[in-house]
Amino acid sequence: MEENFIGNRLAAILATKNMSERQLGEKLEYSNSYINKVINGRIVPPIRKLQCICDALDITLAHFFGSIELTFMQQRILEEMVELTEEDVQLILNIILYMKKKNKIIKERE
Repeated sequence: MEENFIGNRLAAILATKNMSERQLGEKLEYSNSYINKVINGRIVPPIRKLQCICDALDITLAHFFGSIELTFMQQRILEEMVELTEEDVQLILNIILYMKKKNKIIKERE
């Protein structure tokens, strides 16, 4: 999965629905800044907020993630993340990014 998949996917869906970040924020009663941070990859919304975003866009989470196929373990991780705080999800993302960077360095040394 690309590094800012959620932000890029949200931007693409907004474009196809001809909706602005501001319009989405108003519909959700979220700040325009929050939506902008999601799109730019500065924050990763918790699954509950992502579900609200999908509801506001009249799409399902499955549609949102439809362009990628998840393994059983990836699906399980998503299901477990539903109850986590935004801070916990950001921590998990940071760990994943660190591991990807470490693996890249190891591959370059080989």
